[in-house]
Amino acid sequence: MQNTGSALMGIGIATGENRAADAAKAAVDSPLLELGIDGAKGILFTITGGPDLTMYEVNEAARIITASADPNAKIIFGAVIDEDMKDELKVTVIATGFAQTALPKKVQTTPASYAPPSFLRQERVPTPPEVKSERNEDSSGFQERSLRQPPKTKPVQPRVSADLGTQADDDYEIPAFIRRKLGKK
Repeated sequence: MQNTGSALMGIGIATGENRAADAAKAAVDSPLLELGIDGAKGILFTITGGPDLTMYEVNEAARIITASADPNAKIIFGAVIDEDMKDELKVTVIATGFAQTALPKKVQTTPASYAPPSFLRQERVPTPPEVKSERNEDSSGFQERSLRQPPKTKPVQPRVSADLGTQADDDYEIPAFIRRKLGKK
């Protein structure tokens, strides 16, 4: 299965009387697959079920999956008993080695031209804020708040006033690593 090109994966889960066939068909016809596994030269699949998984169910799922493979395909499969799965069967299929004509061709697309909405194309002109200094009272008794420009302030500068030398008498006030740097032990 190595160096054989694209690989496809499908998962099918089913319960009930025909759970093996239903899970295998769901895995082969999975919506995750761009195309079927017809003509695959390499298939790896696993069948997972609870303690009630039978050899007949394993054989039925294997028959459905291998029917769509190339007659000379290399097929590897396994069966797993999962104690937590109750009346449920899960089939996972990985197929590879397709003929190049079977794979879908990539469609060349060109990105659509982008035109921003008209409100983004308009040039924005900043407008100064409106300033009112009086409050108007309407007939409802509520006051209308006016917009005020905030007062201009100076940028805040931090004050640095750490004098570690004034508390030299009390060694517990100064952390040990700072005392060591200052030469005080």
